[in-house]
Parts: sequence; C-alpha cells; structure tokens
Amino acid sequence: MGSLKSKAILVIESPCIGVCILVTGICIGCHRTTEQVSNWLYFTDEERSRITEECEIKMTQTQSTDYPN
Repeated sequence: MGSLKSKAILVIESPCIGVCILVTGICIGCHRTTEQVSNWLYFTDEERSRITEECEIKMTQTQSTDYPN
C-alpha cells in the first residue's frame, strides 16, 4: 500500500463570477480589465484585494442600474 502524500492547495480568491465576456477590454461579469484578468496570479494579495473591492462596487452599481424597480 502506498503512502498518502499531503498536497497543499493554493487558493487565490477572485471576483470572477463565471461570466467571462470581454467588451472593450472589460469583463461584463466581474468588471476586471483584460490586463487584470491575465495578470491575476502575479498581483500581490494587496493588489488583488484592492481590485476585488473596486469590482464589487462596480458590480453593485451595475446591478442597481440594470434592473430598475
């Protein structure tokens, strides 16, 4: 019987919501730029946190204006 080796899994959080369509260089799902999407793994944790916060604000603003009451 072989021994089980422990493997660490690196999880990098992202604002991605799985709607990955770029329109004029901006993802319509998460609102990241093409550069932000392609370089996501290379950003520092602080840079990713800042970008994620900006994206969450944009997503909230878009949701509130796309579906008027």
